[in-house]
Amino acid sequence: MRSVRLLVACALMVTMLAWAGCGTGGGGTGGKLEGINWVLKTYDSKGASKAAPAGVSVDALFENGKVGGFSGVNTYQGQYKLSGNSLTIGQIASTLMAGPQNLMDLEQAYLADLQQVASCSADAVGLTLFNGNGRQVLTYTKGEASQ
Repeated sequence: MRSVRLLVACALMVTMLAWAGCGTGGGGTGGKLEGINWVLKTYDSKGASKAAPAGVSVDALFENGKVGGFSGVNTYQGQYKLSGNSLTIGQIASTLMAGPQNLMDLEQAYLADLQQVASCSADAVGLTLFNGNGRQVLTYTKGEASQ
């Protein structure tokens, strides 16, 4: 009897861990994000939402399984997978130019945020990307490409 209880307890624990690891925590609702140039509006920096600095161009274009754009100083690209509201972004590659420290800090935070993305919500005017806990990490508006 004791071994049956232990087995049930272990099975319950494994199930709870699987649910915790798989969910998006109530993140995005999906939508059309492909073929639109998205210009960064806010980003997450050490747990705080920050506005993209005025006059600084950071953007993202999602097309044919690839995402790329300008990240403040460098251009970047990577692969993504979109299924409903679930969005995962693979390893990002970028050029390696240096720039002013404030732009390098922005770029580092932005690229790190992209790697955390687990879901998205897109509509006619904006795109919001959420991490695995359902917390908003990046927001964009429609705009022109920076380069």
